[in-house]
Amino acid sequence: MNRPMLIELHLRFSETDYYVVLRDEAWPSVETAAFYYTDGNGACDCSLADLIRRELDGAFPDLPCGDTIEMRDLVIDGVSAILSGAVRPAGAQASGS
Repeated sequence: MNRPMLIELHLRFSETDYYVVLRDEAWPSVETAAFYYTDGNGACDCSLADLIRRELDGAFPDLPCGDTIEMRDLVIDGVSAILSGAVRPAGAQASGS
């Protein structure tokens, strides 16, 4: 069963930071939500551009699929998925590599 979660994304594109807050996003688990925004369809530039355009900036460019929007942080229900180690920021290597 899905439960509402508070999703906060810190994104960077072309030297500009964007902070998107999504309230009452329904997901079956924190792991599923984290996966969607870091490795799933929600991580693609086309989806993130749509999200920024819808939530913050109607003039944000329509981007093709890719990975030029950097995920600086992803906070789910008050816990940073990146800082907790659930996901790594773009370009970071896994420990021990």
